[in-house]
Amino acid sequence: MSKKQGRGELAIRDFTAGILDIIDDNLIPEGAARDSNNFISRTIGKLSKRKGYKADHATPLSATKIQGLYPYYNNAGVRRVIVANAGKIYAYNRETFTELATGRADTTEQFISCIIDGKDSIIVFNGVDRPCVWDGESATAIPLENYRKVQDDKLNTVDYLEYTAERGDWKAHGVIVTSNGEVLSETDYTLDAVAGKVTFPTARINEVSKEYAVGWLSYTKFTTQHPFKPESAANIIVYDKDGNTVSAGLYNIIYDDGDRGAVVFKTSQATKAPLQISYQWTDVIKADYQYKAGGTEIEEEMKSMRLPAMYNGRVFVSSTISDRTSQIWFSEPNEPENWPPINFWEVKPGDGDMITKLVAFMGQLIVFKRRSIHVFQGKSFNDFRLEEIEPRVGCVGANAVAIHSMRMYFIGEEGLYEFNGLRAKNLVAEKIPRLWEKVNLGHIDKAAVTVWNDLVLAALPVGDTATENNTVLVYDTRTGAFWKWSNMPISCYCVTSDSTSQVLLSGHNANGIVCQQDTGDTDLGVDIVATWEPKAVDLGSPERTKKVKRVFVEEAQGTKASAAITLAPNYAATPTALTFVGSESHVLMYRVPAAVRKSRYVVLKITHSKGAYELRGIMFPYKAKRKPKVRRSGA
Repeated sequence: MSKKQGRGELAIRDFTAGILDIIDDNLIPEGAARDSNNFISRTIGKLSKRKGYKADHATPLSATKIQGLYPYYNNAGVRRVIVANAGKIYAYNRETFTELATGRADTTEQFISCIIDGKDSIIVFNGVDRPCVWDGESATAIPLENYRKVQDDKLNTVDYLEYTAERGDWKAHGVIVTSNGEVLSETDYTLDAVAGKVTFPTARINEVSKEYAVGWLSYTKFTTQHPFKPESAANIIVYDKDGNTVSAGLYNIIYDDGDRGAVVFKTSQATKAPLQISYQWTDVIKADYQYKAGGTEIEEEMKSMRLPAMYNGRVFVSSTISDRTSQIWFSEPNEPENWPPINFWEVKPGDGDMITKLVAFMGQLIVFKRRSIHVFQGKSFNDFRLEEIEPRVGCVGANAVAIHSMRMYFIGEEGLYEFNGLRAKNLVAEKIPRLWEKVNLGHIDKAAVTVWNDLVLAALPVGDTATENNTVLVYDTRTGAFWKWSNMPISCYCVTSDSTSQVLLSGHNANGIVCQQDTGDTDLGVDIVATWEPKAVDLGSPERTKKVKRVFVEEAQGTKASAAITLAPNYAATPTALTFVGSESHVLMYRVPAAVRKSRYVVLKITHSKGAYELRGIMFPYKAKRKPKVRRSGA
């Protein structure tokens, strides 16, 4: 090889392929990195340091992690973030926290939006405490009740002023009272929902004067339009056709003869007919209402509810009761406070697994177990059906799912999956299996996933000693690239909005801080250390020795602090820092120390530790030596 043939230069300007560790370092394609931390590239020619996060409020709520975040909105323009921490539920307006509930278990809280009593409400579930409801207006949240519906119930009365049902503890909203089948206005009566009682201002007694009776059975039985008022014989007067009063001793009174009143004679009254009757009758008062279902068993069932999802107008949940962890329970349609005992469905019982997440997706309810996926469909028992579509793949936890652009992304035991409603694809297996091996599967149930700016962000516990999420695995849905961000203590995510734009919030997993993500250039005031290592460069000829004397780095204009560049010849355990020589515009030149200029593999590393940073490209001239002369052995 001539000197001319042995000289050249290598430029790296495409960083968009992200991390790739499934193949050997020197075989990684252009645009990919053997390792990267706290960098991302979404445009060719730009490798950018990730933005940081800051506390969204001045004082931590407690010394324990945030257990849940959820965005709340209503038609009145109220916007809040619902925050769970240290056994309390707060409504947070990005300035102050209002306590809604206290005394709850310090565990993961899940939320669902629904309409209750005509108000935009949320229900909070944790599988330990009774769910609670907040309507966006009340000062505090109240327990979720389980009501049973009663329709057309005839109320009892003694004085025809007060009418009571056999059961009290009515739900005040939605009571319908009828009189003789006609719906009454709420102004016509006073309702005592606790006692299950309706009170009228005047007695519901009606007077009828000389109503023509209907003759039956050879004119021995005569009936009226309405039943007689009980025990009102003194007010029942029978008249013959001439208007004469008929003696009461000639007939017997039937007060209620199938919704009619009747008088029965021993002999025919044909000669006296038609008869007229004056009498009193009372309104039939009925009510449609819901009453609280109580008892120890119901209380325990309500407390065990968790993993809520809204599907076809019903709230679906799972249970923490040991022999029901493979069941889904569901409310009546559009009645989040009505949970009949027959409303449940078994999901692959006896498989030794439990339900880990419920998600409404593309007109179906996706039921995740730890190691399987099922699809539940239908609107009623007439068309409910369940199908298992993945027998070996499942979701690890309550916060480990996010939906984006007709795709669902979730964390399973073997990686980050993309799900289209029919099939789950492991995105990790084809690109970063070695990185996934570092995830602590013993605590992966705490994983949290969201989508932000077309990036799937999966907070994971990485490292053998990690018991909480400390690293975010980033998947770019546009490019298919993976990136890794460290120092990310995230327990949960929440995408909300202020008056002008959307905001990504996260819960801190070590103290009671709500953080705003993707802002600034520090993590809670701590500088972000970012590293990027391209493929090990062998120029397609690893057997040749290359000589590199200078490395040129192009940075974005206005860079305040440049990156440090190191070189590890032939994968040396201790990399050598390159010496900054000078710059022209925003292109910097580094000198390679003489001791490390020659190597078969050129292994570079970029490190940046203060402020924002953007790398535009790297270029280095090289000289390749002749192929080594290998002599035959004497064997």
